[in-house]
Amino acid sequence: MFRKVDDFFKGYEYETQATQKVLGALTDESLNQRVAEGFRTLGDLAWHLVTTVPEMMNRTGLNVEGPSNEQPVPSTASEIKDAYGNVSSKLVEQIKANWNDETLLETDEMYGDTWPRGVTLGALLAHESHHRGQMTVLMRQAGLLLPCDRSTTLPLVDGVYADIGDQQSIEQDVSTFSSHVSNIAGVLVEA
Repeated sequence: MFRKVDDFFKGYEYETQATQKVLGALTDESLNQRVAEGFRTLGDLAWHLVTTVPEMMNRTGLNVEGPSNEQPVPSTASEIKDAYGNVSSKLVEQIKANWNDETLLETDEMYGDTWPRGVTLGALLAHESHHRGQMTVLMRQAGLLLPCDRSTTLPLVDGVYADIGDQQSIEQDVSTFSSHVSNIAGVLVEA
């Protein structure tokens, strides 16, 4: 949990630089790379990083302008990278204009739970790092150069699994939480 806005800005600067490096290494051809049939593409994951910033942070009362997760994945890697740069800059602007250290203790309804804003900021960074890691696996399979140290090693994998979205259903009596638990259980069966 972040307790100081400046600590978030330092962490977010690091995360956005790392994400920009990964997005900058994508090619238009690589956007359709899947680990296996039926799984998300590299473009899907990259676009998810873009659309999550406004989707998540606007739940806190901020007004981060950006694409929604209903919009299709752009056809070029440069469009995705530019969109990410825009939403991450707008998030910083919104926080600087509207939040302070005390604001981080305020709570918001987030995905069926109540989170302090400092927790929401931490979740945003963890989410981005998590999906950036998934992207590097797909980038390797696509034959792209990874923006990493020479000594970095990556294992071969049979699948990249992600619990993205909210599959709650009133008709089927499935809450947000139980939906995520069900998805994670499915991942563990496949792993």
